[in-house]
Amino acid sequence: MKMARSRIVKFFPKSSSQIIVPGYTVNVHDAINFDIDLFITSQQRTRFRHVISNEYQYKEELSSEEIKSGKVYRCRLKGIQVSDHNSRKFKSRMHAATLDVRHATDRSNGWVICVIDSVDVYNRLLVDLLDPKTHESLKECLLSDYDDIFMPYNPHTSDHRRDKW
Repeated sequence: MKMARSRIVKFFPKSSSQIIVPGYTVNVHDAINFDIDLFITSQQRTRFRHVISNEYQYKEELSSEEIKSGKVYRCRLKGIQVSDHNSRKFKSRMHAATLDVRHATDRSNGWVICVIDSVDVYNRLLVDLLDPKTHESLKECLLSDYDDIFMPYNPHTSDHRRDKW
């Protein structure tokens, strides 16, 4: 994905309920669904206790043989939806978008700035992910570069239930 000035997001929450935290991307399920290890407070962990999460183990590069544990939260990009998953080219375009997202996270060694907005009815965190160096919005990149398969979220055209938080 190419960087464009129009995709750069101001580095402050749009509402008082949004939380901005650093995160480490552990798994990219597809272009809009992720497992992210979020650096949140214990109060925020309590607040998000019902969100889909998993424990994982890792070993730091420079440490000895010590194995550490982490917790990832299931996250979905907020404000974006699939426009036509029945088209012939959808599968190949979604695969290309997912590869672009993986490459983007690889360029930052897995690190992202996560703007947590709410929790959806499927118990996923609704987030926007920003590149930690450029502050470029992943959602805006996908809407721009893959406008044939993604469009801005519209609750009236979507068959998904609304956010619950």
